[in-house]
Amino acid sequence: MSDCGECTYTLSGRVVGDRAAPVADVQVLVAATTANGRTALTNGPTATDGTFSLGLAQADVLALFRHSDAGAERWATDAAIEIIVLGRTGRLHREVRRIRLDQLLGIPSLGDITIGATTSRFALRVRVVTSGGRPVGGVSVAVRDARRGMTATLGTSTTDGRGESTVRYIAASAGASATDSGQSVRVVISDRGDEIARSAVLFSPAEDAVVDIVVREDLLQVSSEFERIAAALTPILDGAAPTTLTADDLEDVAQRADVDPIQLVCYVRAQRLARPGVSAAWFYALLRDELPAALPGLLAAGPARWRRALQRALDLGLVPTPTGGPEAAIVAVLDALGTLAAQALLQTDTEGDPRLRRAIDASGVPTATRQAFAEAWLAHDGPAAEFWQQLRAGSTIPAAQVDALEFSIGAAALVGDHQPALTRLVAARTAGAVSTLRDLAA
Repeated sequence: MSDCGECTYTLSGRVVGDRAAPVADVQVLVAATTANGRTALTNGPTATDGTFSLGLAQADVLALFRHSDAGAERWATDAAIEIIVLGRTGRLHREVRRIRLDQLLGIPSLGDITIGATTSRFALRVRVVTSGGRPVGGVSVAVRDARRGMTATLGTSTTDGRGESTVRYIAASAGASATDSGQSVRVVISDRGDEIARSAVLFSPAEDAVVDIVVREDLLQVSSEFERIAAALTPILDGAAPTTLTADDLEDVAQRADVDPIQLVCYVRAQRLARPGVSAAWFYALLRDELPAALPGLLAAGPARWRRALQRALDLGLVPTPTGGPEAAIVAVLDALGTLAAQALLQTDTEGDPRLRRAIDASGVPTATRQAFAEAWLAHDGPAAEFWQQLRAGSTIPAAQVDALEFSIGAAALVGDHQPALTRLVAARTAGAVSTLRDLAA
C-alpha cells in the first residue's frame, strides 16, 4: 500500500468531475488485473486539488511486469491496472488502463481520472504500424459509432512516437456499463484529414482491448521522424516554441512525449540553427547523421559530407520529402550551406581557426571579393596550385585581386600568422618593394 516503507515507485494523477473540477478527499485504489484475479497494489486519498501520489513497492512493480512462460521468465513492456475511486457512499468510478514501466519513474503517470459523468466513458488502445512494421506517429485516431445508420465520432486522439494512442470515448448507446459496454464501434485512422485505414466493427470491446491497425506506406503524408516529433511535442509544449526548452527540460519532455531523448536534442538544436535557406528539418537531417552540433563545426564538414547526410535522411524518412523533388532541394540546401560557411569563414566573432580569415582581411580586397573567394575556397577540393589557376581563369574575381589574396595567404603561412610581420609584408607589396613571395628570397 502507499504507506509502505519500501516504496520506490510512484503513481500520480488527478481526480476530476465532469467539468474538470477537482474531487478532494476520495480514495484511489490501484490493483493489478491478471488471469489469476485482482491484487491490490496501493491506495491513498486525493488532496484538495484532486491530485494523488501513490507509492508502489519494488516487489509489486516487478511482479506486475514479470511473467512466467513455461517455466521461463519473461518481461512485458506494459501491464493492465485497475483504478477504483471510492467515496463515502461507495464506489464512484472504475476503469482499466495499460501502463508502461517507464511511467512509474517519477513523471505524472495517470493524468486526469474523470468521475461522475452522466454518459458512460470508455478507453481503447490503438497501435498503428505500416505493412513493414514501422510505427506510425502523428496520425489521427477516431472511435466512431458503427451502429447501422450512425456515423458520430465518439472520441479522438493522436498516435505518439511509438505509433500508440489511447482514445477515450463516450458511450454510443444508452445503458452501457463498465462491464458490458454494449458498443458497436470502429477505429478510423486519418492523416491530414484523409482517411488511410479503418478497423472492422468492434462489438463491446473490453476496456483494456488493443486494436492493431496496419496502414499502407504510400498513403502516409505525415511519416517522417521530424514530423512525428513535432506532433508528439504539440500537446506537451502547449503553444511554447521548442527553442524555449532548456537542458533540464529535455529528459522530462522526452518521457512525456514518448520521444527518443537523442532525437529530441537534435530536434531542439535544429530549431535553433534554422535560418533562411536551411530549414530546421534540414538541420535535423545533418545532426541526425552525427555532424557537429555547433554551427562552425557543422559548416566545416563540407559539401560532400552534407550531401551524404541529407540523402540518408530522405532515404530513411527522417525528414519530409520536398514537394519539388529531392535532388533540387538538396542542391538548394547545399548552396545555402556553402554561403553560410563562407560568411562564417569571414566573421571575426566565429569560432574556429582564425588564420585564413586574418590573411584575407590583410589582403585589402573589397568585401564582395572576400565573400566570392571564401565560397570558392570552401568548394575547392584539390591541390592549391590548381585552385589559384582556376580562380584566375574565372571571371568572378579580377586577376589583380587574386594576386593580392595569394600573396597575403602565402605570406601568412610564411610568418606563422604573425600579424605585425604579415602587415609589413603586405605593405611592402603595396609599395612595390616586392611582387611575389619569391621576391623575398632575393
